[in-house]
Amino acid sequence: MRVLGVNKFAYRRGGAEAVFLETGSMLRERGHEWAYFSMRHPDNPGDPAPAYLVSEVEYNPDKFRWNQVWTALQTVYSWKARRAFRRALLDFRPDVVHFHNVYHHLTPSILSLCHAYGVPSVMTLHDYKVVCPSYMLLSGGRPCERCAGGAYYQCMLQRCHKDSWAKSAVVCAETYLHRRLLHSYRWVDRYLSPSRFLQKKVAEMGFPYPVAYAPNFVLPEWFQPQVQDRSESVCYAGRLSREKGLTTLLNAMKGLPFQLRVVGDGPLRNVLEEHVRRERLTNVTFLGYQAKERLRKEIGRSLAVVLPSEFYENNPRSVLEAFALGAPVVGARIGGIPELVRDGETGVTFEPGNAAELRDRLSWMHGHRPEAQQMGRQARWMVEHYHSVEHSYARIMEVYQQAIEGCRRSANAASTPIY
Repeated sequence: MRVLGVNKFAYRRGGAEAVFLETGSMLRERGHEWAYFSMRHPDNPGDPAPAYLVSEVEYNPDKFRWNQVWTALQTVYSWKARRAFRRALLDFRPDVVHFHNVYHHLTPSILSLCHAYGVPSVMTLHDYKVVCPSYMLLSGGRPCERCAGGAYYQCMLQRCHKDSWAKSAVVCAETYLHRRLLHSYRWVDRYLSPSRFLQKKVAEMGFPYPVAYAPNFVLPEWFQPQVQDRSESVCYAGRLSREKGLTTLLNAMKGLPFQLRVVGDGPLRNVLEEHVRRERLTNVTFLGYQAKERLRKEIGRSLAVVLPSEFYENNPRSVLEAFALGAPVVGARIGGIPELVRDGETGVTFEPGNAAELRDRLSWMHGHRPEAQQMGRQARWMVEHYHSVEHSYARIMEVYQQAIEGCRRSANAASTPIY
């Protein structure tokens, strides 16, 4: 089978990119031809897979100015990406196209071309963009569902995107264009969700197309668990940003007799470090960004990994990677986290934003190390049996076949592309 993967970034920028690239590797290893369509970037992998690239859109909302109208228009509808994608379809001639994240850079303008040329398509939803202009269902640092039913103007009124009216107006316009005017998402034959929470939430908020469940996967053989002789410290690994609940985590650590080691970087780092100095939290250490091997070593030696998110996480790869390393997770009961972190089995959960309950859960982990180690073993077993490559490959191939069989082909598709 010839599969064309599509994602705006082709380097490991985040969880969506990891899934995108590892799906390609999985398919190639099983004898399929895989090429990808993305933006040019110096960090793109030197990969043997054919690459179809469009020039990078310099979309930086933090530097938005009203005179950057052309850049803003390109993030709403990209003729450049559409032309390049048409060339990729005609050159590679895929049996199926697998879309991932396309908004802001490639834009949903490319979606209808698959239908126009009779090519079945699948899209994995890595976030809530199809129902939320700012893609996170987050406003003012709290979960938000004001846009339910298509009331996307709420994003602009609440300044949900980067706390800016102008930036929110751009993403609001993009959503109205592709959801209400062009109906761009109707051309995708099958949708996938890595979590049952996202699958249910987008339906509740008015997304009209069926979404199938297909959880993320990791390669267990890449991770060597260390269940015995773990340290007493706990670890947070991820982006240092407001929605991750890190202030709650720091408040929970006050007075605890063990260390929190924070791996990662982000816009909130200076604020968090100042909080640690002000509160004299001698049991918190910031390690900054760490390369993959150092990160895995840090998680592998930790008693537990903490995920205190205060927004609707989807299917966090940070949890799956912790599980693969034999580490249980202390996770907030929000979004897709409880689907993975099962109380008393693969970790423990707490109410998001509740520092007192989080402190209790961390103390329990520290005081019950044999039980924590058993949770780590169970977590590793869960990854091997339900989030393995074999399980995901079978599910993805099933969905690809459904897309191929259900693709609506028109006799004149190749000669009359849809604009």
